[in-house]
Amino acid sequence: MDVLTKNSSYSIEVRSLVLAGLMTGKTATEISELYNIPQPTVTRWKQQIPELMRELEFDQREMIRLNLFNIIIQSQYALLKQIEVFSNTEWLAQRSAKSLTILHGVMQDKIIRLLEAFASTTSEDQGTDTGTYN
Repeated sequence: MDVLTKNSSYSIEVRSLVLAGLMTGKTATEISELYNIPQPTVTRWKQQIPELMRELEFDQREMIRLNLFNIIIQSQYALLKQIEVFSNTEWLAQRSAKSLTILHGVMQDKIIRLLEAFASTTSEDQGTDTGTYN
């Protein structure tokens, strides 16, 4: 298991952010570009998530959980701002129903993925499995 080994050239904070991003549905390419980590490394880490979640020490799982929680909070804030914009009738009149539906759907999907990932990290502590990581 190399994703969280002490001899990694990436800090535990960066590695936990990478894992949190992968668990929320970001692609290996997106993560690779975001954190400047080679894509094969990110892909290998992604493949290790199920085993990793079983092996992680509690404090490492907690760090991942906190990162996921922070992303959830930020996403909820963005949704609140989106609702403010959606209530502006002038702005709404300039957009197509299709584009608004897609925008809102993508945001909702991200929130659901985040909540599922957060629930999965919690269930690992309880010995249950609530889903898979794609």
